[in-house]
Order: sequence, then C-alpha cells, then structure tokens
Amino acid sequence: MLNERPLATTALVAILLLGVASTADADFQVTLNAGSASQTIVDGGAGDGDGTVNNEISVDIANLGGYSFKFTLGETNAPGGGGIAFINVGTDRISGSGATTVSIVASANHFTEPVTPPDLLVTSSATAQFLSGTTSGNKANVSYSAYFDTSDALATSGGIGTLIGADTSQITAPGGNVDLSDSRVITSLNPPYALTFVLQAQFLNSGTNKIDLDGQIEITPLPVPSGLILALTAMPALCLGIWRRRRSVPSGP
Repeated sequence: MLNERPLATTALVAILLLGVASTADADFQVTLNAGSASQTIVDGGAGDGDGTVNNEISVDIANLGGYSFKFTLGETNAPGGGGIAFINVGTDRISGSGATTVSIVASANHFTEPVTPPDLLVTSSATAQFLSGTTSGNKANVSYSAYFDTSDALATSGGIGTLIGADTSQITAPGGNVDLSDSRVITSLNPPYALTFVLQAQFLNSGTNKIDLDGQIEITPLPVPSGLILALTAMPALCLGIWRRRRSVPSGP
C-alpha cells in the first residue's frame, strides 16, 4: 500500500508508522519541468490521480516541452510526525527527443517536526537510469538537491531556502545508471518549515532520451543509537530501491 513505507530495519519501520500524520494543515505539490514548459500538480487537485488530499500525488502521464512524464508519484508525511519528515518522488519513465533539461520538483510545507534541539540528521538519495530506446551514446548530467525553508514557502522551478543535500553525476546510453546520495547534520531548524526535493536530468544530445528518475529526503533527530546512524547514512539507495519496486508499474511503449 502507498501509505506504508517499508524500510530495512525494525526501528525505522516503527518510526515511520508513528509518522503518518494528518494533512489537514499541510500543502504538497509536484512540479514537472521540461525546458521552459512547466506543470504543477497539487495534492487533491487537478491532475492528481486519486483526487484526494492524502499526502500522495500520482500522475499517470503528462506531456510538456516535447517530453512525456509517465507515472510520476510523490509522497510525504507533512506536517511530520514520529520523529521523521520525508519526501519521496519518482517517475517510471521520462521520454522525448532533443537536448533539454527535465526536472521534478516535490515541495511540501507546514512541517512542525522534527525540529532542533537535538541536532537533526538529513539523508538524501537519488537514482537515475537510461532506459531501452535511448539513442546510443547519448549523455545526461543527472543531479538532485534538497532544501528546507523556514519561510514555509513551496517551490516549483527549483529549490529555495537552505541546501541540505545534493549530488550529481553523468550517465551514458545504453544502460547508463547511477546512485547518488548525501548525508548532513542540521543544528538549527524551527517550525514551520517547508521541504523541497529537486530531481533533474540535463540531456546533452539530440535523438531519443528515455530515463527513470527517483529520489528521497528524510530528516530524523539526533542523538540516536550509533548503529541506527550508520544504517540511516548507508541505506538511502536501498530504501529508495524498495520504494521504487513498490510503486513500479508495467512499462508501456
């Protein structure tokens, strides 16, 4: 089920189950960008597949800027709870032609926890993979960035506020893929605040590009047992893979 978020350890599962919070005072949106074209889908609004304000946004297909975004899914637990705040976002396939930049911007606000003190641990990660049908030799610069914003503002074209996670790499077709990750400690964060996660692929060549992008950010309090810290800092890609498999759908043509 999409309202469950299986993780690799019993402790983390317990944290997450406690963290499913009411969305009555929270806003969540996902913005799709391709070149200069943009489309924003608000939780429960037009374009959201379930039409319900439930901290989940599902878009079966969206076409803009010469690119198609197929099965884009975002989820969050705003306003936070159980000692965790998170955003997940991903797409089954982004496909089109031409050298351009595509991105997915997931932004949620009105978070009230976790906050400092104590210090907070931020773990973030992303994966990217060129899919079958991409023109051989095509390259893409793929990156993600994560932010918190104590003005509690939502973002659409990119991140705003304080950068708390980022990584970048380049992949080449056919079959190029990469895992990205980062971890940081926050010493000051007061409510309410917004979180924004930006996934981006800059296609460097003409021809056909088909790519799968997925990413996540999590904030949890410190101190925690040292073993849990190691698990949180080492497992973002594993957790992201579990989420990807859970939300995957059969690929169409």
